[in-house]
Amino acid sequence: MDFVIKKKVLCEYHGPGGAVEVPKGVTEIGEFAFYHCDSLQSVVIPEGVTKIGKSAFRWCSGLQRVTIPKSLITIEERTFEGCTSLQRLTIPKGVKQIGNHVFENCFALREIRVDSNNHCFHSLEGVLYNGTTLFRCPHKKGESIAIEDGTTEIASYAFAYCIDLQNATIPESVKKIGEDAFLGCANLQSVTIPKGVTEIGEYAFFDCTGLQSVAISERVTGIGRKAFSGCASLQSVTILASISEIEGVFYDPRPILIAPNMLVSSFSEEDKPGACAGFAKLYSEHVPLSEDIRAGYLEYIRSQRKSLYTKAMEYPPLLQLMVAEKVITREDFAEIFPKIIQKGNAERTAMLLEYRHRNLGPVDWEQEFKLEEF
Repeated sequence: MDFVIKKKVLCEYHGPGGAVEVPKGVTEIGEFAFYHCDSLQSVVIPEGVTKIGKSAFRWCSGLQRVTIPKSLITIEERTFEGCTSLQRLTIPKGVKQIGNHVFENCFALREIRVDSNNHCFHSLEGVLYNGTTLFRCPHKKGESIAIEDGTTEIASYAFAYCIDLQNATIPESVKKIGEDAFLGCANLQSVTIPKGVTEIGEYAFFDCTGLQSVAISERVTGIGRKAFSGCASLQSVTILASISEIEGVFYDPRPILIAPNMLVSSFSEEDKPGACAGFAKLYSEHVPLSEDIRAGYLEYIRSQRKSLYTKAMEYPPLLQLMVAEKVITREDFAEIFPKIIQKGNAERTAMLLEYRHRNLGPVDWEQEFKLEEF
């Protein structure tokens, strides 16, 4: 027997797959009913079915077409997760509830349509919305998307693993970016967080390996753990907000953090070198800063100068700040100057020589640096 049906619930399917029609009289597709049925290619669900249970079609990798009845009300979590051949799906007018992760890992999905008479969900250019929440963007939507004006939230996993996505225009109306919202969007290159956003969830941009720059608006009050971790190409982050503490947000790599409204004490010890580099950029551009912020950074740079020299040799504005504020001591100079020479940067070498001449007095090069070794 292909179907196991108990009290009008289709509990299990043991058939050969291919094109399947669920028997009439069934009112519910049970949890895991077709789980991992790789041979399933299409399924017609009859009128009268009101619910599709959790993971009902999960990892049906060959499933290409699903016909959903007008009677359907609920689609539970992970229903179509891993249906890697599914390209399009239409949500009928009666659906009021769609669970989390329903379309996760549907890598061929190009379009989610919604009946125009549905009062809970709607679709714009194939992207699924639940009221003012962007619920799910299909994996194969394309390289760019303009999120609908009036959207207030980007749901958890809304763009997860949309690997073709390069640019997302987020409207000013958005207030929250949910957990894992852009998880694994490997080709996403830049993001501007608009002024309306107040919250960025955990792992929101985790593993966006192509992301190079981020600008965070002044109204953001919290950034979740590892929100920008694993962003291997991330070079700089501009934070206009005044956030009391940022801990565990950035990891592998540690970008330059340009935060004109944040104290250096707001950053974790691991992020402070990047924050100091960002302060150095603001310093070099003569950006007005509060006295507390300016004094705090300069005090930290002086007290932690030895641990910051590596960053300074990589990032010229920080080295220039150390020169301008006369942070480098004679002992430190003897340590870092040979490393600058080894890097072969003529401009920085000349800058340090001028600093040495003006602030540290004459030097016996052969004795102090043992130049015969170079």
